[in-house]
Amino acid sequence: MSIGRFQVVPEGCRAPTPDAGRHILRVRFGQAFGTGEHVTTQACLRLLAAHLRAGERVIDLGTGSGILAMAASRLGAGRVLAVDDDPAALAVARTNLEANGLKGRVAFVLSDAAAACVHGPFDLALVNIGATTIETLLPDLARALAPRGRAILAGFLIEDEDRLLRAAAGHGLLLRARRRDRPWSAMVLSRA
Repeated sequence: MSIGRFQVVPEGCRAPTPDAGRHILRVRFGQAFGTGEHVTTQACLRLLAAHLRAGERVIDLGTGSGILAMAASRLGAGRVLAVDDDPAALAVARTNLEANGLKGRVAFVLSDAAAACVHGPFDLALVNIGATTIETLLPDLARALAPRGRAILAGFLIEDEDRLLRAAAGHGLLLRARRRDRPWSAMVLSRA
């Protein structure tokens, strides 16, 4: 699958000759979300390519397969922390990183998302985990972002945008960009 600056190659498929400027991401199907097929993951990949600056500190909350952590690493992030509360998901993510030659470039933490925010500050947070979880996480996420830090939020419906934006504004996070693929939405928020 071609997704913005990435070519996602499922396990068992042969990687095509990479297009100029595209990064190959090999993804093993397993017991973890994030194979690149869902529109929320695709939106995150596109927003990540547009909003990550080389050398930045990144946290991937709810890493699942590790696809977003791998993408951040391929784009030149300085430090990437992949977090999940599911040991099976972290095992899949570690396997994917090894298959992509990225072993040692991403750190893993078995934790819930809110508790992992203490490892900040982060320049960019990746959060593709659903509206209710995101809303609950906003206070911790806002504290974990560095000045001018951004958060890419996805995994929620367009109808949840207004509620999430109101809650985010209460923590000093404002809308900077948005992608919609009905009925799904993804947003980039930054510190005010």
